[in-house]
Amino acid sequence: ALAQSRLRHRQAQNLMEALLAYVRRHRNTFPQNICDSDGTPLLSWRVELLPYLNSPTAQKAFRSLKRNEPWNSPHNAEVLSKLPPRLFATHAATPDGCCDIVAVQGTEVGFLPSAPDRGPLRIADFGDGLSQTALLVELAPERAVPWAEPVDLDWNPESTAAIGSADAAAFLAIMGDMRV
Repeated sequence: ALAQSRLRHRQAQNLMEALLAYVRRHRNTFPQNICDSDGTPLLSWRVELLPYLNSPTAQKAFRSLKRNEPWNSPHNAEVLSKLPPRLFATHAATPDGCCDIVAVQGTEVGFLPSAPDRGPLRIADFGDGLSQTALLVELAPERAVPWAEPVDLDWNPESTAAIGSADAAAFLAIMGDMRV
């Protein structure tokens, strides 16, 4: 159990480091979902992290993806099938090709990857401090989503049932100050 917990934490740290590298490179802004000209999400913001992962395969896939097609188009599905199946999974029970780390989004939380009309969220937009804001949280493996699909967690302060796993004593969260 301890080894699995350390592995989950390490995977979350890798994702956090890629996110931090993205934020630094893009003038302190967070990634957003890749949308078409009408604002319809096509690819998850997680695709934007591929160049920042220490993986030549991920970097090559990023260059090969068609950003004007949905994540599951024939071309993009073929490109994505060549990536490591556990690229964005922390929990051993999460299905291959899925992610169990998602953005927390809502009007007062997260970084709004689904709001292209608003523009990217900047670090300066967090009025109550980055250390008080959960950007990413771990879902239960059975709630995992295909990692390139533009789906995240719409925050409901009345219920945290979607977060974590029933068989785990804790769940992982990546805070705005990049602590896991």
